[in-house]
Amino acid sequence: MNTFSRECLFRECVLHHHCLLLHLSNGVLWEDKVINDIYMTDMCVNEKEQELLLLNWANAFNTYGIIEIKAYRSGESPFDAKNIIISTDDINEIELMNN
Repeated sequence: MNTFSRECLFRECVLHHHCLLLHLSNGVLWEDKVINDIYMTDMCVNEKEQELLLLNWANAFNTYGIIEIKAYRSGESPFDAKNIIISTDDINEIELMNN
């Protein structure tokens, strides 16, 4: 069963302004390499989606699946983050990178 919902990522990354280190079971293709650890800096959602995630979070309702995030890889600057698509099903573990 999936542990990390869209609402969990939204809460930690967007509401609490944490950078998240995501450990993925199925890596993402990044410049011809498969990367299993990425740093998430934001979720790519419009205002309506953001309101829905906030409402879901407030009502303890969790959703899973494909999400678009802003991320960078180890050794890169957060300012070089790019938009990528991942599935919440592929997230094995999350580490908060700043408190």
